Amino acid sequence: METRSNYVMVGAVTVALLAGVLLFIVWLAGLSNKATKCYDIYFSQAVGGLNKGSNVTFSGVPVGQVNKISLLPNRPEFVWVRIEVDQQTPVLQGTTAQIKGVGFTGVSEIQLDGAVKGSRPITQLGPQGCPVIPSSSGGLGALLYASHYPKDVQGVVAIAPFLGTRTLVQEIAVSGGLAQWSSTVTPSDEIQTLWRWAHSQRTDRAPMPEIVLAFGETDSFVEGHRLLATSLPQTHVLTAPGGHRWPVWRELWRTFLQRHAPRDAPEARPPV
Repeated sequence: METRSNYVMVGAVTVALLAGVLLFIVWLAGLSNKATKCYDIYFSQAVGGLNKGSNVTFSGVPVGQVNKISLLPNRPEFVWVRIEVDQQTPVLQGTTAQIKGVGFTGVSEIQLDGAVKGSRPITQLGPQGCPVIPSSSGGLGALLYASHYPKDVQGVVAIAPFLGTRTLVQEIAVSGGLAQWSSTVTPSDEIQTLWRWAHSQRTDRAPMPEIVLAFGETDSFVEGHRLLATSLPQTHVLTAPGGHRWPVWRELWRTFLQRHAPRDAPEARPPV
C-alpha cells in the first residue's frame, strides 16, 4: 500500500511539473508573439553608439528596440535603421526620430517624439517595406551640418545639444575659452571640428549661419552650452529653469518663437 502511495505522489508531482513547464512555454510564446510593428528611419549623420537591440523610446517611454542597422543600398550616404515598436505606440503624422546619447556612456538610443494629436498614423510603406519615420538631426547634427556647409544654412536653433565630453569642454575652458584654445584636430573628430569652427568664427569672424542656442539652466550638458554661448550674441542665447527634459525644451521653443519668429509666421510645433 505504501509503495502504491509513493507512485501516486511521484506521478502527481511529475504531472504538476509538466503542467508548470507547459505554462512557462505558453508564457514565453506570448512574449515572443507580442504584437509589434516595424518602421524605417534614414539618417544622414553618423550613428555611433547605436547597435542592434538598442532601446527605442517615445517621449521617454521605452516602446521597442533597433532591429537592423545598415547602409542604404545604392545610397551609402544614408544609414538605414529599422526599429520594432509595440503595436499600440502612437506613431502619428508629425512623429520624428533622432539619435540621443545616454549620458556620457557612449551608448545611444532612438528617441521618437512630436506626434500631433488627431493626426493619422504613419502607414505608407517605404522602399524597404516598412513605413518611414522622418529623422531629426538634433542640435549637434544641425550644428555639424552648418559647420560643413555654412553657405547652405541660413540659421540653426540648437536646443540642448550634446557638445562633447566633459574632458573636452573643460580643456577649452581651462585654456581660457574659445579665443585662447588651441588643439590639433583629427579629420575623424567631428565635435572638435565643430568647436574649431566656432573658434574661427569668434577670432577670425569667419562666415557663420545665424545660431540660436537654447538650454536649461541645470542641463547635464550645461558646461558646453555656456561655453558655446560665449561665441554668440547675447540675444541668441535662451535659457529656462530646468534640466535635460522635454517640458523645458518646449518652453524654450515657445520663447524662441516669441522673440525671433516673424509676426506673420504660422504657428509651428516644437522641434524634436
